Amino acid sequence: MFFVTLVHKFKISYTREEMQQISWAPELTAVFRNEVYARHGYIFKNDLWNDFFSAYTWYSGIYPAGKFDAGVFNEYEKANLELAVELEQ
Repeated sequence: MFFVTLVHKFKISYTREEMQQISWAPELTAVFRNEVYARHGYIFKNDLWNDFFSAYTWYSGIYPAGKFDAGVFNEYEKANLELAVELEQ
């Protein structure tokens, strides 16, 4: 397992260039994308992600996938998620 400094910002949209600098490895893009969910209490179906984010005091998984409402994301988070997904493809 790898550990990185998490870079999620609630009030900034990253440019493609900034995201590429942050996500210089595909695994880092996945960390970035999943952190957005984790910060809103998402419980991951994959134990790897639950274990990873449980190492951070701010993480409290309280919403299983079936009960999670993506409507909690603000405009910046939505834009960053879109960009992360695009870069992962």
